[in-house]
This record gives sequence, C-alpha cells and structure tokens, in this order.
Amino acid sequence: MGAQGFLKGAALHRVELDVRVADLNYGNHLGNDSVLAYFHQGRVALLEGLGWSELDVGGAGLIMRSSEVDYRAQALLFDKLQLDIGVAMSARARCRFEYRLARPRDRVLIATGITSMAFFDYGRQRAARPPAQFVNRIDQLNRV
Repeated sequence: MGAQGFLKGAALHRVELDVRVADLNYGNHLGNDSVLAYFHQGRVALLEGLGWSELDVGGAGLIMRSSEVDYRAQALLFDKLQLDIGVAMSARARCRFEYRLARPRDRVLIATGITSMAFFDYGRQRAARPPAQFVNRIDQLNRV
C-alpha cells in the first residue's frame, strides 16, 4: 500500500520546518532518516496540542508498528517546509498517522508517509485497547 493518496481530508495539524545542515545526507539533500524524524516531530506536536503525549493518549500510550515513506523530491539546506499531519483509526487497536511534507515556495511535494501505531500499556509492557477518549476526539476532529 503506497503512502500517496492519503490525507484525503483536512490535516489535523501543521508544522513549519527548516532544513538544517544536520538533516542533510551525503547527496547534500534532506536525508531519509530526517524525514522520519520530521514525521515524529509533527506527531508529537499534534499530540501535545491535544493535551497528550506518545506515552498517554487518554489512558494508553502509542508504540510504532511500521512506517512507510514515499520520497517525491529533494529538499535542500535552508528550505522552508510544511508538514501536514492527519490521524485515522484502523482495525485491531491501531491508528495511522499520515504525513504530507511540502515546500510551499514552489508547491513541491517532498514526501508522504504513514506510521502505523498500536496502543500500548508501557507499565505492563503489553498491548492495550484504544482509549475511548482518543477514538472519540480523533473522530470528532476528522468530521470537522
């Protein structure tokens, strides 16, 4: 399943990012590891804006099950980027964070991605049920 075609609705959160020297790879463009770090930064910012953290989204934490990135174009040093983030509930006590990374100056899509997250009880070190508070809030935000 490709990461393109996601974020069909409006993003729930937007983060502005500047490409730094530390974000570059040997090709002198934004490295794949930095794209995933940007996704993580955006996910944490979205959760913080809702009063949560990855350790507690209303009674359970989140743990990553998988990540997928489609790279579309290069981003270079000092580029100003915009990361849009959405969340969708999926089957079996999981949710998907969806990302679109673009350069607004010339409207170039840099990358899209998905991280599949499971709900997790860090105290007991085992899977947890999706907290109703999280499910209801995400459903409410996605209907707006």
